[in-house]
Amino acid sequence: MPPSSLLTDAFRAAITRILLVNGEKSYSGADLLTRFEKVSQALAGHSGSCAICASSEPEDVLTSLCLPAEIGVSVLFVPEYLSREVPALAETVGASAVIRSGAVRLIERIGETRGPGDEVLLLTSGTSAKPKVVRHKWQTLFARVRVSKSEDEKIWLLTYLPTSFAGIQVLLTAAVAANTVVRASQVHRETLAIGARQGITHLSCTPTFLRSLIAAGAHEAMLPRLRQVTLGGEIADQRTLDAARSHFPNARISHIYAATETGALFSVSDGLAGFPKSWLHDGIEDVRLKVVDDVLHVSSPRAMIAYAGAGNDRISGWIDTGDLVRVIEDRVLFLGRRDRRINVGGSKTLPEEVERAILEVPGVAEAIVTGIPSPLSGQMVLAEVVPAEPGDTEELRERIFAHIRGCLANHQIPRVLRFRTQAPLSPSGKKSTIAQSLS
Repeated sequence: MPPSSLLTDAFRAAITRILLVNGEKSYSGADLLTRFEKVSQALAGHSGSCAICASSEPEDVLTSLCLPAEIGVSVLFVPEYLSREVPALAETVGASAVIRSGAVRLIERIGETRGPGDEVLLLTSGTSAKPKVVRHKWQTLFARVRVSKSEDEKIWLLTYLPTSFAGIQVLLTAAVAANTVVRASQVHRETLAIGARQGITHLSCTPTFLRSLIAAGAHEAMLPRLRQVTLGGEIADQRTLDAARSHFPNARISHIYAATETGALFSVSDGLAGFPKSWLHDGIEDVRLKVVDDVLHVSSPRAMIAYAGAGNDRISGWIDTGDLVRVIEDRVLFLGRRDRRINVGGSKTLPEEVERAILEVPGVAEAIVTGIPSPLSGQMVLAEVVPAEPGDTEELRERIFAHIRGCLANHQIPRVLRFRTQAPLSPSGKKSTIAQSLS
């Protein structure tokens, strides 16, 4: 089944309505159509080829998402911070053009070899390795996007990188329903001011981003119209879910499980961390789940086709997510990422477990735990802590160690603990887990 004209139809249905606010610029349906028509004219005759959208601007992403459905051109999304990788990526996917700021630059003559022309290609986050190119069918990318029949005005705050899987899901969900998307700032207090000024109703972000917003002063009185908070990209622990409920009592709180490779899988809205154990047997919607050696495996019709490049076979059947889980009573709880484990003298430590223990201490707004080299034990645990309020950090340090010594094993105790004024975030809005040093 070929892709439908879902996006351009939505633009036409909202010719005069503002669909996107990006800083000082606003874009109506007519504006987005004009940008798309300019790009599509420049790519006339390129059906079956692949173009690279080398931009982190949501207006470029939205208009480029129309290409597979409208003119049969696949598109690879590359954020600006990876622009140096564009030449190599163009070789990998056989791209013939680069789109940036609404303009098209042809990079080679179109040959006889053509591809499917109906794919959306995304980069993995690359937090633990070089980013890979993931191929999705245009139709499956849209599979969990629901066109709301509600007449209520919805204003979405875009906190994710627009080129990421999560960012694209927010853009698509809002656009096809002719809702407005407002791009967040990289400064949390500025984001709160933007959200209050624009009257946001829907917030989708990582748990780390939400905790930072709360530390910056987010609450129901500041965002009185907020009625949906959706967490994704990281573990939504019980403490964060409870904090969301406390600060936004009139909003529906959900956490979604999705990944670039697996696509959107399921969401949970019962206020509890993890997901029901029964889903391991019954599945959820059309997704099947199982646990193998403490790692969650999934099978979904919305999963990627394959990684791009030679030797990457089509993906089918079960996908190893790399997410460690534990079944406790009637719940399956996420513990952390297998590839983030720290090896302290042969004993494995999950950074997420140490982070959760530190976050239990009153006065802690955020905790980031990583492994750093140690000549004696191979690695040791480094913890970076963001205080909730400025003040005596030494007193807070003492309380942190007093608490974690009572609930963590000796090899899990940070050998170095230092304070920061804010949490380092990756471009995707997650905690930056790049290995730290003591310098």
